[in-house]
Amino acid sequence: MKSIRTQDAVGHTLLHDIVRIVIGEVKDTPFRRGHVITEEDIPKLLDLGKEHIFVMELEDEGFLHEEDVARALYHMAGGEERNQETFWEQCVYVYPYLYCKLL
Repeated sequence: MKSIRTQDAVGHTLLHDIVRIVIGEVKDTPFRRGHVITEEDIPKLLDLGKEHIFVMELEDEGFLHEEDVARALYHMAGGEERNQETFWEQCVYVYPYLYCKLL
């Protein structure tokens, strides 16, 4: 995973939701995790203050989003046989997200 300039993000997939909040007026999610960034999205992202975007790299294939990690941890706690120490060694924490690779 790496951070790139928003202007260079066309064709990349968002790793997390991007929320717009104007106190007392609006709270919405103009971009959802998994959205593939288009040329038309760039001005909107910049207007939201997103000068950089986190994107996946080829070597990140197989890493999980925090919600998927939570599901995996749930199954681990439920007794599925996995080596927990090895599991955590495959995780990368980028505040506020935790990405882990499936074993």
